[in-house]
Amino acid sequence: MQLRTITTLFLTLSCKVTFGQDTARLQEAYVVVRTVDRNIFYGRLLRADSTAVVLKTEVFPELSIPRQGIRRMKSIELDRFQSRTLPISSLPIAGSYALASSAYGIPAGEGYFANTLLFISQLGVGFSDHFSLRANLFFDFEEFFFPSLIIPKVSFPMRDNRLAIAFEGIFGRGLDNFTEDGSSNLIAFQGLVTVGSRMNHLTGGVGLGNTNRRWGYRPLFSASGSVQIGERWCLLTENYFLHMYGEPSHIGNVFARLYDHSVNFDFGLLANFYEEIVLPFVGLSVNLH
Repeated sequence: MQLRTITTLFLTLSCKVTFGQDTARLQEAYVVVRTVDRNIFYGRLLRADSTAVVLKTEVFPELSIPRQGIRRMKSIELDRFQSRTLPISSLPIAGSYALASSAYGIPAGEGYFANTLLFISQLGVGFSDHFSLRANLFFDFEEFFFPSLIIPKVSFPMRDNRLAIAFEGIFGRGLDNFTEDGSSNLIAFQGLVTVGSRMNHLTGGVGLGNTNRRWGYRPLFSASGSVQIGERWCLLTENYFLHMYGEPSHIGNVFARLYDHSVNFDFGLLANFYEEIVLPFVGLSVNLH
């Protein structure tokens, strides 16, 4: 029963790339470069042309990287460069919560795999600067069935990544035990607005779902956010305001996330105020660069 409750709670729920040759601007540019063999270099950009990018790093006065060996290059802020750490805002999972996400998309060509409570898995992939896709698979070992969700999203970062809007669809199957009318399929659409950066922001959302070929007459509202509390730590929360069996309800979580280049960890609490249940949860995610 407790396993079913946890699953139900979760289910109801630019940087500019520098390729020019403007010498004056290059002198002030700090970048992080990911190469095709999965190495990462960060430093001050000295020169850039059609054949190579030259950096000044902490170890090398001049490090030349051939263009064909570069997979991705992003600009970074000076204070992040001086702190000698890869900015966690550049990680693929930055801007995502335990299950849902903010209006920011996943960086193009990158992704992440996340698992929460062992039986809730999610894969997210960025296909372009404006389009990303998430796939969720849920394991209910008591009934031995595996409901799933596919969530495509179109996002539009604006104002130097201080504001973003997004529209996403939610398409689910195998949800018989999680809908009031017993329908197996779910179609939903929602709009999201995020104010702030990937690491420090507030997100508001509103959506409407369709089960059994009927659109719901009460929208789902959400309010989520993230605040960076340390060099590699953020405090995040998700909150959903909906009707469950005709009664208004609030489902939410609050958790801390430890970011790392390869693996991230979540530690927090999940609450269903309709059933007056509060449960601890843990999560693990792997960045796919």
